[in-house]
Amino acid sequence: MGDVHYIVDKLNAPPFNFSETLISFSEKTPEELLQLLSDVSAKINPRHQRHIAHESPDQTADRIAGFLKIVNYQPSLVPGTFRQLLAAADRDVIHGVLKWVLSQGQMLEKRAFVGYYLSFPDMPDELSYDPDVMELKEVIKGLQGEFIEAHKALDAAQQEVKDLPQLRSLIKQMEEEKERLGEKVDRAANQATALPDASNYRDICVALRQEHDREVAISQQLQAQQQQLDRAEANHQRSAGRLREMEQHLAVQGGLEADASKMLEVLQDDVARLRQQITTKWPRELEGKQRRLAAVKETLNNGINTEGDLQRLLSQESALRQQIASIQDKQAALDRARAADRAFLQVRQAQQMASLVARKKSELASKVERLQQKRDSLAATIDSSSSRSGAAAADAGGVSDEEWRAKYDSIKAKLPSYKTMKKELGDLEAEVFVLNRTCEVLQQQEQDLQGQIQKLERKAGVQGYADLAAGLEKVSEEKGAADEAKGAVLQEVSNTVEQITAAVQQKKVQLAPAIQELRTLRQQCQVIRWLDQCGVGTFVEAAPASHIVWLPGH
Repeated sequence: MGDVHYIVDKLNAPPFNFSETLISFSEKTPEELLQLLSDVSAKINPRHQRHIAHESPDQTADRIAGFLKIVNYQPSLVPGTFRQLLAAADRDVIHGVLKWVLSQGQMLEKRAFVGYYLSFPDMPDELSYDPDVMELKEVIKGLQGEFIEAHKALDAAQQEVKDLPQLRSLIKQMEEEKERLGEKVDRAANQATALPDASNYRDICVALRQEHDREVAISQQLQAQQQQLDRAEANHQRSAGRLREMEQHLAVQGGLEADASKMLEVLQDDVARLRQQITTKWPRELEGKQRRLAAVKETLNNGINTEGDLQRLLSQESALRQQIASIQDKQAALDRARAADRAFLQVRQAQQMASLVARKKSELASKVERLQQKRDSLAATIDSSSSRSGAAAADAGGVSDEEWRAKYDSIKAKLPSYKTMKKELGDLEAEVFVLNRTCEVLQQQEQDLQGQIQKLERKAGVQGYADLAAGLEKVSEEKGAADEAKGAVLQEVSNTVEQITAAVQQKKVQLAPAIQELRTLRQQCQVIRWLDQCGVGTFVEAAPASHIVWLPGH
C-alpha cells in the first residue's frame, strides 16, 4: 500500500502532473495501467507519445522494454519473463517500473535523450556478422563519438552560460586586484630607486624569483614522479601477485597445455570483470560524483564562501530536521487516531448491520411461522374434507366418475398455488439460512474489530475508550427517552391544568347570576334587620324594600 501512495504522489507532482487519486489508481484495469506507463514514458521521452490501442500488446511491451533498457532499468526477472508480464500488463511489474521511473523522473530525461543515440538498433543475430552490417556499426560508432563530443561541448556551453554572472564578478574582482597590485608595485619601485645600486638589487630579486619558481616547478615534478613511482610499484606488485597465481596454477596443473588453458580462463574472467566495471560500476560512480560536483558548484554559486555561511546552513538544516521530526510525529498521531476512529466506525457499522439482519431474520421467521400455520390448517382442512368425502362415499356406496373428475380438477387448480407457496417457503428458508450465516460472519467481524480496537487503545494508552463511547451513547439514548417521557408528562400536566382552568371559568360563568342574586338578597336582609332594630317591622312587611326611601344621613 505504501508503494501505491508513493506512486500516486509522484504522478501528481511535477513534471508529470497527473490528476490521480488512490481510488482511481487502484481501480485501473491492466490496459489502463499499461497506458499510464506509456504516458509516463512519453513525459520523459516524447517519442513514446501514442495510444496503446493503435498497437498490439507485444509491440507496446517491446517499445517500453526498449525505453527501460535505454534508461538502464534492471528488472529483477529474466528479460523474457519480464517482457511477457509487461505485455500482459501485470500489476506488480507495472507498479515496480512506475516506482523506479517516478523516483528518478528528471534525471532520466537526459539519460533517455543520450541513450537513444548511443544505443544500436536491434537486429537478428544472423546478420550481426554481415560485412555491410559491421561496416554500418563502425559508422554508427563514429557518429556516436561525435555526438558525445558535441553533447559535452553543449553541456560545457550551458554551464558557462549558467556561471556567466559569477565569471563576470570574478573578472571584476581580479581587475580590482590587478589595479591594487600595480599600485603596490609602483610604490615599491619608487622606494627602490632611492636605494644605492638599485639595478643590482633588481637583478638579484629577479634571479631569486626565477630560482623560487624553478624550485616550485621541480618540487611539482618530483611529486608527480613520486606518484608515478607509487603507481608503478603498485602495478609491479599486482603483476607479481598475478605471476605467483599463474605459477601456482602451473604447479597444480602440472603441464603447459593445462596451464595455458587455465591462464586463458583466468584472463577471460579478468576481462569480463573489468568490462563489467567499465560498463556498469564506474559509470554509476562517475554519475554520482558528477551529481555531487554539480550540487557543490550550485551551493558555492549561492554565496556560501565563509564558515559563518556554513554554520548558518547547518543550523537551518538542524531546524528543518526538527520540524520534519515534529511533523512526522504529528502525522503518526493523526494516523493512529484515524485508524482508531476507522475501526470504531467499522464496529458501529457492523453492529448496525447485525441489528438490521436480526430484525429481518425475526420478521422472516414470523412469516415462515404464519405460512406453516396456514399450511397446517390447509392440511387439516384437506384431511377433514377427505374423511367426510370417504364417509359420504361409504354411505352412498361409492363415488361417481364425475365427482372424481371434479375433485381432480379442483386439486389441479390448487396445485400451482401450492407450488408457488412451496417455492416461496424454500426461498424464505434459504434466505433465513443466509441471514443466519451473515449474522455469524458479522459477529465474528465485530469480535475481530473489537480486538483490534482494544489493541489500539492499549497502544495509545486509552484502554476502554470504545466501551466508554458505547456507554456514553447508550446513556445519551436513555437520556433522550427520559426527555421524551418528561415532555409527555409535562404536556399531560399542562393539558390537565388547562382543563381545570376551563372548568373553573365555566363554573364562574354558571354561578354569576346566582352570585348576583345572592348579593341582592344580602342587601335586602341587611335592610330588614336594620328596620327590625328601628321598630318598623310592620311597615317593612307591608311595603317592599324597593319602595323604601332613605333619608339623608341614614
